[in-house]
Amino acid sequence: MGNGFQQCNLLKEAEIHAELREFELNRRRQMGLSASHHSLDNIDFDNKEDDQHDQRLLSQFGIWFLVSLCTPSENTPTESLARLVSMVFQWFHSTAYMMDDEVGSLVEKLKPQFVTKWLKTVCDVRFDVMVMCLLPKPVEFARVGGYWDKSCNTVTQLKEGLNRILSLIPYNVISQPLWECFMPEWLEAIRTEVPDQQLKEFREVLSKMFDIELCPLPFSMEEMFGFISCRFSGYPASVQEQALLWLHVSIRPVAFYECPFHIEWFISCVKWTGCHDV
Repeated sequence: MGNGFQQCNLLKEAEIHAELREFELNRRRQMGLSASHHSLDNIDFDNKEDDQHDQRLLSQFGIWFLVSLCTPSENTPTESLARLVSMVFQWFHSTAYMMDDEVGSLVEKLKPQFVTKWLKTVCDVRFDVMVMCLLPKPVEFARVGGYWDKSCNTVTQLKEGLNRILSLIPYNVISQPLWECFMPEWLEAIRTEVPDQQLKEFREVLSKMFDIELCPLPFSMEEMFGFISCRFSGYPASVQEQALLWLHVSIRPVAFYECPFHIEWFISCVKWTGCHDV
């Protein structure tokens, strides 16, 4: 498998296109123009006459190298595999709002055809590496691509990291066992490291992630909140308090009337566990 640097560099090519689109999106917001991702579809960011030079196509070669030369196994070095997995996660994020053209369609097809299968293999043989790369603060060698390559503050890192996870969800990359391993870490990081006045910046991503109707997670609402509900039964008060604070984090950025499912779930959870004094 090698160290994965070549594959990572090719996958990073998609970031250039994504950054140009994000820059234009922010510019349009400041000017009061339409700021949806689809409003950018007719803008030529590459200024290239030939799509062969499109950075997005270069990232395609990175995927082909990945699936053909980098088959994960139990013996794959952790550092090499983590670097590749993290870069693949970033590639999903960079291509999430790709221009709806021939190149964009081609790159999008790679995800279900090849990449999700590769990630499924990683999850089967090295579950620990998948979890490691989904944490808010992974080990140093797993901090690859996107916001890790920039000088970002903690709030930006957390927000971008959640958006990266959100870009994986439609492809069934996030299983329930993975979710219950990494999501407590995210809620705890937000609770302890994000100032109250900046919680509103997490409104959109948390709304999408925790709304059972908006978020296509491949498991039920009970399983989605299972890592919280399990802490109300047989655990000391300090653990139950922490679980309540996590629930508070997931609700607070969202208007009360937008999250009735949280309230309904919480009431049923308390009744089920018999924790009437919580």
